[in-house]
Amino acid sequence: ASPHWLTVIDQTFKKNPEVVAATGTTFFYGIKNKQLQTIFNALALPNLLLNNLFRTLFHKGAMPPTGGNLVIRRSAIQKIGGWNKKIEFWGEDLDLILRLVKVGRVKYVPNLVVYTSSRRFVKEGFVKTFLTYILQTIWLLLFSHPLENNKNMAELAESLNKALQRIKEAIEKDEEL
Repeated sequence: ASPHWLTVIDQTFKKNPEVVAATGTTFFYGIKNKQLQTIFNALALPNLLLNNLFRTLFHKGAMPPTGGNLVIRRSAIQKIGGWNKKIEFWGEDLDLILRLVKVGRVKYVPNLVVYTSSRRFVKEGFVKTFLTYILQTIWLLLFSHPLENNKNMAELAESLNKALQRIKEAIEKDEEL
């Protein structure tokens, strides 16, 4: 986290008593390919824009969550009944946000910055991991509840990843799909 992370949180909550949670930008480190690292970290802005588009389209009122950089008031987490323990991973942060906006405001704070490892993306593959996040986000926004079986979601993401790989290979070979 930035050296002023706690100060930013404190100021955000003091200046905005209606704010029940704050989220910021997460930058990833540990990607050996520097160009990929730059692209990956640049996704923070499109993620903000995409989530704002979904917020407008679906009227959910949620700001883009960054689970690795999310601060929630204790009183708010108690009001919504805590975490959904059925979600092992992939979307628990968005599920929280969608429930938190019912009890207060969730604020995106640009200077609330953390740095985190990219090891999950490296280990499981960037496309598969990204698709899994996207699938859970779409599921939560469309159906207002999480896709709880993480194994099935990971299998679906893997299938999509393979389909994208086949399309890419076909394009490279200039073949018909």
